[in-house]
Amino acid sequence: MAQKKSKKTSRKKPSTFSNLLSPITIGPVELKNRISLAPMNETFSGVDGETTDQMISYFAARAKGGAGLISTGAIMGTRQASLFVWTRNLYCYHPGHLQGLTLLADRIHYFGSKACAQMTIGFGRQGHSYDHSLLAPAPTAGLPYELTLEKAPNGMAPVLNMTEYPRGTLAGQMTRAMTIDEICSVLDMQLAVVQTKLFTLQIEGKVKQNFAGSWEREDTRRELWKR
Repeated sequence: MAQKKSKKTSRKKPSTFSNLLSPITIGPVELKNRISLAPMNETFSGVDGETTDQMISYFAARAKGGAGLISTGAIMGTRQASLFVWTRNLYCYHPGHLQGLTLLADRIHYFGSKACAQMTIGFGRQGHSYDHSLLAPAPTAGLPYELTLEKAPNGMAPVLNMTEYPRGTLAGQMTRAMTIDEICSVLDMQLAVVQTKLFTLQIEGKVKQNFAGSWEREDTRRELWKR
């Protein structure tokens, strides 16, 4: 008797993480996948807010690892914000900062990832300056932040017990309340940085940001802030 040949039905295995690894378009920018490096204060920038080899290598390694979007740590967008950082942060409030930021963006792009800038106008009462006699600009005066050892991140308590200056982490500097005019001025400076493409043009040349009509009248802004 002739033996019947058994036919094996081939089934395609479902691809693992098909959605996570598939491209996605956000506005005019297409990401190669949906993996994103969240913005973190890695404190690898220089003391004057410049990029360093260590920082570029750090972000390049994450881009090489396959993340489609690489977000930086907080970038101080005004001169005032740069005076009150969290240990060390990048600066971007004049053209002199562009060279290092361009090198950082180019390294991220080399591995096929997109770069995202986390711009900020300041940390408020969580900001620190090297001169502890300065008052940190914040919403409320006389209200520095405080952190007890029991509430410190895991593993930090022994280090804070040994450090000579635990105040920098456990308690913030004394604060002062920003005026309405000062808040509007800071927002104008931050807006000017973005509008003139001091950083975003270097990060993603294809991205065009349109702020027309957002801040049309100075009087209108001041009235909104007073409400």
